[in-house]
Amino acid sequence: MWEAYSALAFIGSLGAMLITFYYMQSTSLIIGVSSGIALSASKYNLTLNSTTMALVNNTPVYRIGAYFTYLMLPIALAMFGLATLWFFGSRRGRVSGFSMAILSIIFIAILTVMKINLNLSEPLSVIATGYIGALLAMAAGAYAFLQKPQKRQSIRPLEIDPSKPYSNMLNMYDKVMSNLSGTLKVLDKNFDTASMSNMYRLVSSNIGSIKGVMVLTSSDRVGKAFERDYYDIKKEFETYGMYIDIRVMSDADAAEQHERFMADSKNAFKIPPLNIINRKSEHIVRINPREVNRRFDDIFQRSTKIENLFGKSAKQQLT
Repeated sequence: MWEAYSALAFIGSLGAMLITFYYMQSTSLIIGVSSGIALSASKYNLTLNSTTMALVNNTPVYRIGAYFTYLMLPIALAMFGLATLWFFGSRRGRVSGFSMAILSIIFIAILTVMKINLNLSEPLSVIATGYIGALLAMAAGAYAFLQKPQKRQSIRPLEIDPSKPYSNMLNMYDKVMSNLSGTLKVLDKNFDTASMSNMYRLVSSNIGSIKGVMVLTSSDRVGKAFERDYYDIKKEFETYGMYIDIRVMSDADAAEQHERFMADSKNAFKIPPLNIINRKSEHIVRINPREVNRRFDDIFQRSTKIENLFGKSAKQQLT
């Protein structure tokens, strides 16, 4: 949901910038033309018709309008800057939401003053761009402001104690899985049948939030037992409206993977091998989700679908 609102804020603030530049250009052009006419009329003692005289007489008004555009520009830039952070960096909060809403209201107020007092004969589409853009940005800001602050777990490393396998899994539920939602991405070159079992235990604790699982493993972990377990868990996931997509890395890619991680679009954790995740003495720590997702997606695209390594008899299990 937030991704849609941040996109609206980005588009809306871009519209606010465009109409600001339109008014800056229009008022500057009119001031230049009217000042030139006034100077020529005075120098050559010309008689101006009523329309031209009205334009010249309104020059001070257009100058004020130009000053207003100097106010609109930093406001529009601030709106665009906030929207860019939201859209590309997923950084939001009540303060930034409140700021976006207030900036949008001020922008609409200035735009209304400009429309009422300046006769620029601008097309309806131009006015609509300004108002709709500012309203979209204001709606996104209000949405961000009204959202309850998300509780974030401590970023301190989670220690895995091999003498406490049950407690380790409980901690994994509380400290890791509760932070993950949407599509879960797992890179573990040692991902095997034991890994699949542990992954299912973790995912089953968060079925309402996890929509699907994408896994990268290596070819030496795939066999008949893996094939059987894969189709079993695939069938069960489908009953929950979830999916699982496992792909096998090339030997070259697998050899370069010295870390294992679990991530969604906004959170990422460095983890021990999933087949011994509740036994190996190791720390689970947060890592950069943007870099993790970029790396995962890059490898995933060039990896082989697990079904391509299975026989036809195995595929018939899905029917």
